[in-house]
Amino acid sequence: VWAPARALIYNDPYGAILGDKHPGALGRGFWDVWPEVRAQIEPVIETAFAGQASFFENLQVDLDRGGTLEPAWFTFSYSPIPADDRIPGVLCVCVETTTFALERAARQESEDTLLFLDRLTRATSALASADAVMVQTTQLLGQQMGVSVCAYADMDEDEDGFLAFKHYLIMIW
Repeated sequence: VWAPARALIYNDPYGAILGDKHPGALGRGFWDVWPEVRAQIEPVIETAFAGQASFFENLQVDLDRGGTLEPAWFTFSYSPIPADDRIPGVLCVCVETTTFALERAARQESEDTLLFLDRLTRATSALASADAVMVQTTQLLGQQMGVSVCAYADMDEDEDGFLAFKHYLIMIW
């Protein structure tokens, strides 16, 4: 990012990060290219222009790289480039970590699901009736989902109707 115009100068691999904004982004103002991240990234760039480097790991930003905003994650740093007694530009070294971040989130979701199912199994395995299992399951499911009301339905034998049951949860924050 160079000069008061905050002109974007980049290498070939950065073109992949730009998506359909490449090659037209070269030499344009950073905020003309990435207006969607201005509120989040401008303080970082301005801090670098003031002489202080920064580093971020797996920071999520929402980018428009093909006509719609999409979440993306990056590990990057911004460093001042001093010349004489001023800082005419800053260098951003970045690696997109979106695939890693999405895989990590999927693993965490799977782990959370397995832990919930284990807690559910332990809480219901010794219960004496199907009704008791449903009440306990509804309560635990409501807690897991973070909702104040969770319901289940018991289907009629003729499958023409059902009886709904609600379990109210009191959430203390």
